[in-house]
Parts: sequence; structure tokens; C-alpha cells
Amino acid sequence: MRDGRIQQHGQPEELYERPVNQFVANFIGVSNPVPGRILSFDAATRRAEVESARGLRLLGKVTDPDATPAAGDEVVVAIRPERLGIDPAGTPSRGPGWIELDGQVRQGTYLGDQTEYRVDTAQAGELVVRRQNAAGADRISGFGPGDRVVVSWHEEANLVLIS
Repeated sequence: MRDGRIQQHGQPEELYERPVNQFVANFIGVSNPVPGRILSFDAATRRAEVESARGLRLLGKVTDPDATPAAGDEVVVAIRPERLGIDPAGTPSRGPGWIELDGQVRQGTYLGDQTEYRVDTAQAGELVVRRQNAAGADRISGFGPGDRVVVSWHEEANLVLIS
């Protein structure tokens, strides 16, 4: 609820994976918001092309099933931190459908089961990346402040939020 109105109801998985707006996206979990404007929208597939204020073009799914955005409408593309990958600068491209941004680590925080990185990028601003520490503490090779990296994610992770 927000201001006395139900924003979305459903199972926790639905609220997390398909939030209808930015309030819901941030109510359960954290997301990386990239503000932009709709360039095009395909109502049949619910996919939209968005251009950010910094010129980054992203394809993603409009999560609100009732929304019919038009070219020029302001939106936010939300990307969950665990859907982002982080690799050393110069890592080869992953191919079609992948977004890859050069960045610089501002902060890395070891949290036991995962490490959270805050990475500054020219095209998306600061991105929060969460990487699982499945190998154990003695085998972790992390990144530190100032390290040059590539942040990548598949376009399927882009959640286009209308309001």
C-alpha cells in the first residue's frame, strides 16, 4: 500500500520479479534505477526500447500489464543487483542481448554469502552489483576501489516501470 492505495498484490516472487512500478520494485528488495524515455513499445510482446538521459539504449519488458506507454513517456528501467555480472576490464563480449558497461569500482563490501560492489559507470551512473561467494573465503578474488571492470547483464533483466 502507498498513500492508502494498493499498488500491487500477488505472491512475493511476482512482486519481486514483475513489479508494476518503482515503489513496488523498492518495497521488496533493491533495484538499480535507470531513468529514461520510451522510444518504442510493442503491445503484443510488452517489450519497449528505452533511452536513458545518458544515451544508453535498453530493451526490456513493461511489467504493468495494463500500461500502454507511448514514445516520449518517462519510465524507469530497474535491474536487480543479483542479475548483474562483474568482470575485469577487457573481458570479451558475451554477445547479442547482453548489455556491457565499463565502470570503476567505488566500493566492495564482503557480506559472507555475497559481495556487494558499487560501480560507477558513465552510461548508467552508479550500479549496485551482488556476486555470490560460492567458492569460500579462501578462494575469493574480488575487486577493490579503483579497479576497472565491466558490468554486464542480459536484457531480460530489464524491468520497464511506468510509474
